[in-house]
Amino acid sequence: MMSKEVQIEDKLVEIFKTRTSFDLNDCIDYWDENFFGTELSFSTREVALVFLDIKEEFDIVIPKYFVNGCGFTTFQRVVNKVKNEL
Repeated sequence: MMSKEVQIEDKLVEIFKTRTSFDLNDCIDYWDENFFGTELSFSTREVALVFLDIKEEFDIVIPKYFVNGCGFTTFQRVVNKVKNEL
C-alpha cells in the first residue's frame, strides 16, 4: 500500500503530465527546476491549468501570495505546498 504522501506526489505528476505532456518522474532533478526555465519551459497557460486542476483535485485553496510570488515555480515547492494544505 502506498503512503498518502506518495499518492499525492503521483497525482501531481499525473496532473502535470496531462497539462504539459512532460513526465516529471523521468528525472528527479526536474522536481527542483523552474517551470519557466530552459529545462522545462512550461507556458504560463499550462501552469495556470495545472493550478486549477490541483485546486479541483485536492479541494484546497492555494494562497494567492504563493502563486503570485515565487512559490509556484518548481514541482517540489508545489508538492510541499499541497501536502501542507491537506
